[in-house]
Amino acid sequence: MSRAYLRLENEDGSFREYKKDRIKARWVKEGMKHSKKIADLERKNDMVGLLEERLRFTCDFFGDKDLTPDSILDGLDSEELTPTLDKIFSAVMGKSEEDDHAVGKQ
Repeated sequence: MSRAYLRLENEDGSFREYKKDRIKARWVKEGMKHSKKIADLERKNDMVGLLEERLRFTCDFFGDKDLTPDSILDGLDSEELTPTLDKIFSAVMGKSEEDDHAVGKQ
């Protein structure tokens, strides 16, 4: 079963956590739509639009009114941003970290 987890640091050093223990299949369809938008933005070389789309998808997925694109940007260090968004999208699409290890990816 796929699960998704997001941990963001507040300015005071405390953390906010968002999680989905079960991901409904409907999100696979939403993920496919998201992938098409991402591909279109990549073709246009619109990197800001691409990041904004990825952040919007993540916020929509967790469905928490307190989770915003700005809260994600402010709550992660720069080197965590892309891997975190990738991991969440992979979970939505039904791919787990164990799948990566099974095919030799690190």
